[in-house]
Amino acid sequence: MAGALVGLLGALRQGLAGSGNRHSGSPLLGGKKADRKRSQSGAAVLKERPVRCLWITRQDPRPANSGEIIYSKGLLYSLAKVAGLEITVLTYQPPDTNSPQDSPENIHWEIAGPLPRRTAKHLLSSLPSDAARLGERVIQEPLSRLLAQKWDFLIVDQAACAWVLDWPTPLPPLIYLSHNHEAAIRPEIAAESSKPWPIKWIYQRDAARYARLEKRLLTEAALVTAITREDADEFRALVPDLETLVLMPGYRQEALTPPTPADLSQRPRKVVLTGAFQWVAKARNLEEFLSAADGPFQAAKVSLSVVGKVDDPGYFERLGRDYPWAEFHPNVPAVAPFLRDSRMGVLPDTLGGGFKLKALDYIFNGLPLAAVSSSLRGLPPEVCADVVKGDSHPELVEAIVASIDETETLSAAAHSNLSTLAGRFSWDDRGQQLANKMRKL
Repeated sequence: MAGALVGLLGALRQGLAGSGNRHSGSPLLGGKKADRKRSQSGAAVLKERPVRCLWITRQDPRPANSGEIIYSKGLLYSLAKVAGLEITVLTYQPPDTNSPQDSPENIHWEIAGPLPRRTAKHLLSSLPSDAARLGERVIQEPLSRLLAQKWDFLIVDQAACAWVLDWPTPLPPLIYLSHNHEAAIRPEIAAESSKPWPIKWIYQRDAARYARLEKRLLTEAALVTAITREDADEFRALVPDLETLVLMPGYRQEALTPPTPADLSQRPRKVVLTGAFQWVAKARNLEEFLSAADGPFQAAKVSLSVVGKVDDPGYFERLGRDYPWAEFHPNVPAVAPFLRDSRMGVLPDTLGGGFKLKALDYIFNGLPLAAVSSSLRGLPPEVCADVVKGDSHPELVEAIVASIDETETLSAAAHSNLSTLAGRFSWDDRGQQLANKMRKL
């Protein structure tokens, strides 16, 4: 088996050498790197002209249909609301999307092309495989043209877009918008993977590359934003003089009045679990929760709706065959009807780190929370106190079964959580906070 894998990797290396990705015409992948020091002299906000930001992100966030994309779009649009800013977004067009929607007038879009597919050659890069995929030549050409202009800041939106650190000419002052603490979560995901050992080895290798790339970002950035205070503290432990800013997610939709006990009692004895399950960590969280709930939920006649985004609808079909007591709804146009038909919203995330944006979806749609304790990062202690929770999936399942008919307690928790979060999660505040910090750089 090992010999076959070595042979395969050798063939892949040979294929990469002939693929045309490494050649002198590529400013990123060929030639000598420039001095990596960033000059901060141009970073000040100038009153006599707009502040110009070049923002690099994974994909066009219109529409925003997963947690990471919602976070990216929320920060982007809220920053664009601050007077005196011009933002150019360099990104890819995601698959299966309609024409770009309207956006603020001071955002200019540079769409490099379709989001590249994952291929074996990306595994052989010195970068994490996703960063290698996002840094292909198709995006380097518009970046070279854009960098001929003057920019006050280069904003790198999540670690996978840090392929730009290898650019051969000096870059503008760098702001890194982190979505996770990659060096912490990637090894956990690799260790917990149930995949065959060659794939698990690839995950472990990618985790080490993410850790190196993240450390470069922390070292070279003028400012690093964090999605939770815990992430910010961990970043500063790695780079003590690091300039950080905590930017927890916001929420734009109108809050719904939580249901009364009578309303909840009229709903099916059902809980709902939403998410984007393309990422291995999200899929693993779902699968482990389903495994833990299989016997107890059937015995207690509790049902589950799983609603979310998947690349392959067949994935939900396979889960449906394994867990016929649960409902699986892939790629639906709206999750609200499923939320209104459930008694609790589930956060099963033991892997993946960061702030769980679906917690806000549940709370602002009037649902009580049921969560693994580790998935509550970033939420106020008052909210955490009202959550149906357990420290593991079996403990969470047990707590849900015990609470599913406690409609008065669940209704009170939903009202309390909504009251606690009211006014705390405004996207407009996040954009203003970021702009204020930029002025001080």
